[in-house]
Amino acid sequence: MSIDSFLSFSFLLLLSNNTLIKKIVIEDKSELSKKSISLKIKTKYDTLIPIFDSLFITYSEVDSVYLSTYSKKTAKDPIWFAERNLITKETKKWGVIDNKENVIIPFICDGIKKVSNNKGILSVALGSFPLNTNIPRYMYCGNYYFFEKTGILSSTETRFDLKIEYIGDFHLLSFIIEQGPSFYLPIEHRKTKE
Repeated sequence: MSIDSFLSFSFLLLLSNNTLIKKIVIEDKSELSKKSISLKIKTKYDTLIPIFDSLFITYSEVDSVYLSTYSKKTAKDPIWFAERNLITKETKKWGVIDNKENVIIPFICDGIKKVSNNKGILSVALGSFPLNTNIPRYMYCGNYYFFEKTGILSSTETRFDLKIEYIGDFHLLSFIIEQGPSFYLPIEHRKTKE
């Protein structure tokens, strides 16, 4: 095979694998974002999911001050009950940080997901209650908000309920993290663990 034939064949092969090339480029961009984080942050957070330029979804100890403010605001809701007493300093929740470890979204979220290039969605629990059936299931109740790179858009609060099946009757705080950041979101945004 001549060099010209080989080059033509290689060019055609590249064109036919255009989607593969795009995928590699996208993955490389997220790798570059990860490299811009300091070693201190990488060792402190074992999960860093790129969401916007230099922002990352991760989890940490619950932001009890912010959660306390939030719970006072929602205390009039009858569904908000004993679950808040389960929140301890060791409880983990999702949040969003930047590459300098500034907290953009406080660690009070059960779910977080990017929905467009400049917008995300997050959920905050109101409570949960068992559905007394023969199959383990419960109803999770929460509010969801949209947010941008600068923080939560407070005017977007919306109530939602989500039926969770095949684990214990009440949602376990550790289960939130184990299932990933898009498990406790409204159905249209939710991704279940596969």
